[in-house]
Amino acid sequence: MLLLAACGSPPALPLTGAGPTPKAVATPKPDLVARLDDLPQGVVRLHLDPATRRVVAHVDAQGLVPATAHAVQLRRGTCLQRGGVLVTAFADALSGSSGLLNADVRATSSTGGAIPAGVHLELYLTAAALLGAQATPLACADIAADSPTAAVGLYPTPGFRPYGTASLVYRAASASASIGVALQELVGSSVHAVQILAGPCAAPGALLHAAGDVVADAGGVVSTTQVVGGLSAAPPRSGWIVVVRYGPTSAIGTAAKPSPQAQPILCGTLAPPA
Repeated sequence: MLLLAACGSPPALPLTGAGPTPKAVATPKPDLVARLDDLPQGVVRLHLDPATRRVVAHVDAQGLVPATAHAVQLRRGTCLQRGGVLVTAFADALSGSSGLLNADVRATSSTGGAIPAGVHLELYLTAAALLGAQATPLACADIAADSPTAAVGLYPTPGFRPYGTASLVYRAASASASIGVALQELVGSSVHAVQILAGPCAAPGALLHAAGDVVADAGGVVSTTQVVGGLSAAPPRSGWIVVVRYGPTSAIGTAAKPSPQAQPILCGTLAPPA
């Protein structure tokens, strides 16, 4: 007789409990928050010098590095469609001791005794003598074809207009603060110094705390937390601003002698959340 061994299922393993539910870690409510707006910003107005018949550009802007020179050019095209032919360059525009620029700069070449139609004005990070062939303008203004002498807005160049927020949580026990930084639309993989200064953004004051550097990912996004120490008391409810610089800490120079890399690209006033 042939005997067949029965194949049964293996015994079931005892079920273990799911364990205790992890406790949610509470995110501290920020003591101060800031919306970061892009810089520089201002107004441009063109006119013709009656004696030389050359174009003069009046540039009134805020948010520049103090006491620095900036190349100015008039080009064909628009701020959204840059790369047009150079119409004329201007003498460099010089910012004041507080980073404000209020100057008339004169064209270095003739435009035929008129302000051409279909042009835009570009303001650069550095002086004309240091300008590279592929330099991207720091800010731009479209000149109205139907009223070329009218005042027009000067704003950061389209495609290079980051934005973001900052938040501050004070930790009395460690005399420190955590600075949450969330930025978008930066140049991919770029590195930027973050600082807390006395305000306002229109005329930044002394450096209060350096918050280190932040690094954008390949898509131009930053989401990180920086820690600053040495806060023996809670930050004031007003009077502090967060500034994001064009370049890293190692390249921005000093307060007495800043480099063009110290150019603020974002700034916001810290205030209690609504």
